[in-house]
Amino acid sequence: MTEKAPNNTNSKSKDFIDQKIQYGESQISCFACGEKIKEGTKICPYCNTKQESITS
Repeated sequence: MTEKAPNNTNSKSKDFIDQKIQYGESQISCFACGEKIKEGTKICPYCNTKQESITS
């Protein structure tokens, strides 16, 4: 049986959708420390890392 290689083209959007399902519409996960933070937060209050905005 052959395994398919992972498709990374929609990786960011898939991760974003998974976060919405896991944390709800108003929370995301900090990409640096992994803590749950409110969507739209500019700097993580836990690790003080500037958050990157995800654009569709």
